[in-house]
Amino acid sequence: QQSQMADAKELQVDVQNNSNGAGVSTATTSKQKKKPQTHQHTVDEKHQQPTFCGKLIVKCPCLLCCVILLFLCIVIAIDAQVFELSANDNRTFLIDSNTYVEQFDAYALAAQAIGDSGELDDAEVLPQTEMEDWWTYSHLFTLKDYNNDFDVNNAEKTDYWILTRENVETIIKYENRIYEDPVWRNQFCWAGPYPLETNYTCDFALHSAAREVYYHSDFDTMTTQDIQSYIMSLIELNGDWARHFNPGVAETGQAYIYRSFFLAGVPIATDWWTENGTTVHDTSFRNSRDNIEEQELEYIEWGTEVFRELTVDHNGGLVDGDLEVLSVSFAVYNSYFMVLVGESTTWITFSVIAVLVYMSVHLSSIFLSAMALIQILMSFPLAYFVYRIVFQIPHYDTLSTLIIFVLLGVGADDVFVFTDAWLQSLYFVKDTDDASEEDGCWENDGKSCVCRPAKETRYLMARMSFAYRRSAKAMLVTQITTFCAFLATATSQIMPIAAFGIWAALVVAMNYVLVITIYPTIVIIHEVFIKKYESMLLCFCCRACKKLSSGTSSNNDTVEPKPETESVEPDNATTQTKPRTEGDGDDDADGDMAPELQRQLSEEEERATEYRCFEQFLYRQWSAFIVRFKYAILFVFLVIFVLAAYFGGQMEAQSEDEAWFAADHFMQRSIDKSGEFSASETDNLVAVTVTFGIDGVDRSGTSRWNPKEYGSVIWQDDFDISSPEAQSFLLALCDDLKNSDLVYAGNLVECPMQQFADYVEFIGETFPYQSGGGANETFGATYNDFISSAYSTYTSLSLVEYDADAEDYVIRFYAMHAPTKVVWDADAPEQVAARDAWGSYIAEFSAMCPGTVCRAMGNVTLRWCWLVTQEAFVRSALQGILIAMPLAFIILLLSTGNWVISVFAVIDIIGIMLCELSVMYLQGWKFGVSECIAIVIIIGFSVDYVVHLANSYLESTATDRVHRLSFALLTMGISVVSGAVTTFAAGFFLIFPPIVFFYKMGVLMISTVTVSIVWAMCFFTSIVALWGPEHDVGNLKNCLSCCCGGGGGGDKKSNDGTAVRSLSSINRNTYRNYDGHEEHIKGYALEVEH
Repeated sequence: QQSQMADAKELQVDVQNNSNGAGVSTATTSKQKKKPQTHQHTVDEKHQQPTFCGKLIVKCPCLLCCVILLFLCIVIAIDAQVFELSANDNRTFLIDSNTYVEQFDAYALAAQAIGDSGELDDAEVLPQTEMEDWWTYSHLFTLKDYNNDFDVNNAEKTDYWILTRENVETIIKYENRIYEDPVWRNQFCWAGPYPLETNYTCDFALHSAAREVYYHSDFDTMTTQDIQSYIMSLIELNGDWARHFNPGVAETGQAYIYRSFFLAGVPIATDWWTENGTTVHDTSFRNSRDNIEEQELEYIEWGTEVFRELTVDHNGGLVDGDLEVLSVSFAVYNSYFMVLVGESTTWITFSVIAVLVYMSVHLSSIFLSAMALIQILMSFPLAYFVYRIVFQIPHYDTLSTLIIFVLLGVGADDVFVFTDAWLQSLYFVKDTDDASEEDGCWENDGKSCVCRPAKETRYLMARMSFAYRRSAKAMLVTQITTFCAFLATATSQIMPIAAFGIWAALVVAMNYVLVITIYPTIVIIHEVFIKKYESMLLCFCCRACKKLSSGTSSNNDTVEPKPETESVEPDNATTQTKPRTEGDGDDDADGDMAPELQRQLSEEEERATEYRCFEQFLYRQWSAFIVRFKYAILFVFLVIFVLAAYFGGQMEAQSEDEAWFAADHFMQRSIDKSGEFSASETDNLVAVTVTFGIDGVDRSGTSRWNPKEYGSVIWQDDFDISSPEAQSFLLALCDDLKNSDLVYAGNLVECPMQQFADYVEFIGETFPYQSGGGANETFGATYNDFISSAYSTYTSLSLVEYDADAEDYVIRFYAMHAPTKVVWDADAPEQVAARDAWGSYIAEFSAMCPGTVCRAMGNVTLRWCWLVTQEAFVRSALQGILIAMPLAFIILLLSTGNWVISVFAVIDIIGIMLCELSVMYLQGWKFGVSECIAIVIIIGFSVDYVVHLANSYLESTATDRVHRLSFALLTMGISVVSGAVTTFAAGFFLIFPPIVFFYKMGVLMISTVTVSIVWAMCFFTSIVALWGPEHDVGNLKNCLSCCCGGGGGGDKKSNDGTAVRSLSSINRNTYRNYDGHEEHIKGYALEVEH
């Protein structure tokens, strides 16, 4: 080996001398021009210098790994104590600073104050007396043979009627499933405003046209025509009966769908018994709003059993006779939705398995892939610790769990980058054969954790330092850009979107921390302790499989002897011959014969004699393809860019409620079928509450990240409705509202003042009530007595409290409740028009209001708040893009130090964004929850692959763009492609859950990864092949030097005045063996200065 090193030094001098001569053949020169040469693919000498981290990792891998794992165990233990899954509802997505949201929250706090108030503790609160529309249960029946061809304008073409005598009996059977249920009758059914008079019968709770027919005295002899005539007479007398059927039943006399209603009442009963033939119901809840969540949970627990029995267990396909049967309650539906969300997350397991399999193939090690996967998953508890403990953000919902699909791709990409850098270090790190160094134990003074030969340890340190320095920088740049892309969404006004951005950014950051700390130690542990045993085990399994397969083969099979092409060297040593480097296949007579160098290769160096197959493909075939067809490729991407800009620019906000399931799913069918009926007060109409006396909400001391913290209500200090003028005004407003075109039905308007007027007459006084003359009580005391009486059924529409300073009862707020004509899922323009109309109506009456009654009026409904959120979805998406793009450019500029390559990378990212917006538009999607979350992920993914290639392009010491491009593809191409494959596999399983949100995320992840890798490997490579910076073109330091008056480029002067060549003038050559037309890169490198 000493002799070979000496020969190498002499050879270096000879080659330097020959490089100035004319000994280079014309054939060789033409071949070098025709095809990029691997001798250009070297890195700066500084990348091979040992680092502190490299030394530490090689010296004490087991100790470092154990310390990090112990720390992670402590973090997991802490996380387990504070972890809590947040329940998302419509309130979670509201924007706190909006006026409509403030009014909504203020009223919610005021209603909560009613439940918290002690004034009603001794009041007579009758259970099940206030209707809760959200809990209403509906049985939906459809004719089995209906062909979706009914048209109210062409009714003569069809003849449908659903209520035959047989179908009526079937409907009664399913109605009795609830109507005769003792739990529903005794605890949940609406008992009407005066249940004591009806002995708590549930007749008020069941609305059924079929039951009217069934109880008819002539039902047994009625024909279908008789039933139809009877129902039409009912509809003619009272149009409310039409709500049980499809629209157009009154005009055409045809019905193909039917529904029954089961109304629920609050507060729910918690105890019931029979006393002297009288049914008595009691409740532990003080009023209808007291612990409403607890009341709803009990109702949902009962209702879910019915929903499962009639809908879920039959997958929405229950058919009985001529009828298709569905059953639904919005409260139960919402609860079961969360059950399906939890079940959908089980698909994570398949994503993990797919990533594990591919990593095992790519890393050629089951141990490495398994440990790498554990390292990736450990990013979750570490990120949650920072998210919850350090940043004090308690919001973590099911949506946050989806980041694991992103993490599997990003984490695997980082693992590939580091592992590929470690494997490629065999090509770039020189093994110094220093015979003067004894083959003893490295630092056998107790400082080292592992005893191994000094030469081997130094070589591992050099390799680890190279891999660590190179991969840590490459991963840092991509992770910073991804981190900033996710973090850009933290500025969103929508809290879950902002929280998801912060959470995703932290997961990415923690993954980077672990991949540069624990994973390098795993690589060294595998290299030193595991690798040889794992290889032996795999070889044993392989041989066993071969023997098993050979045992099944025919005995007549003959085996051709393998020709010997190599001689076996003593001691299993392999001799590497370094042939001439020029004129592959030329005759010796040409005189261009290069000197040969022979030395024995170690096992590792022998494996390093060839790059992997895919690396060679990217280096040779793909780079040649890009260089040859770069003009055509760029033209194609120009067309794609223009088309994507056109389609992507047409994305708009979600104007209707987002569909959460596929059209044929039983959950979506239940909702869609409910929307086919004629309008009624139970059809989830937008209900408006007009409030008085609530001046706003104080949010001081609340956390933005906890949607349950509304703040505290601000009461109007001078609110007073005790004057006769105020009482008369509120009663007149109630009458006017009942006759207004804004409400669905006047009889559904709820006004406490009207009930108060009835109560005043009941106690022998006159309305408006005055606390003078014969009255013994003040207005406040009288109103408090009214609230506690059976006359008051709207307990959530006013609050009375005792003021100790005034020694009297005061009314804190007053409200009226009315359903509008607008359904919840109507288009946004229709809802905006209704919102403005209600605002104008309130403003008109406010101007005529006596005293200070109307100084703080509110137009309260959740739907107005959600309209603001829908507009904010678009702003969030655009805001994230506008923030992330400049940040990505700045980070690229700082990391690469080259403005040209940074501009190319940003153009690539913009193209990816436009393509993904086009995918959304062509799918018919609009900006909603799914799309805004997807924008965050798209921004993160779009930067990864192009940034890796950009940095690798500039890392090459070659000066021309062709060799730089081939170097980038050779060293980084396999990593980015493998990262794309794992991300694709992770996102692929998202398309299988039934929830549309998961499906959209899966489609967008798959398309984003596909589009990103295509743009990076085709567009970016083509544009750098055409206009990529050469030499120091675009170098930021040179540009700044020129701007500051300094000189750029050229030779620099050392301290002694000697000229020192710049990096661009240094080229490192690698001697190669030629095997036919294939080039095999060898691990023995010599530096040649030209």
